Amino acid sequence: MIKIWFLMAYIAYPDVAAIVYKGFGGYEDKEECESLLIPTENYITDFEARQGRTTLYVNVACEEILAFPESIKPRKPKNETSFGA
Repeated sequence: MIKIWFLMAYIAYPDVAAIVYKGFGGYEDKEECESLLIPTENYITDFEARQGRTTLYVNVACEEILAFPESIKPRKPKNETSFGA
């Protein structure tokens, strides 16, 4: 098993009786994942505003998980330390 940091976003809307969640990929190191927290939150907030949904709560987090090496495929060469799950 290998450790990766998975970037997750959790979104709550006042008219939805559930928490919406979306994964944004896995990263080999915590610092890389954490460097994307604010840009990811801003992206979601901007996207939702363009859709006319301005009342929402967004929580973005890097979660440490274990994965089988076979389930990790390298990303395109944007950053040599990034992995996609």
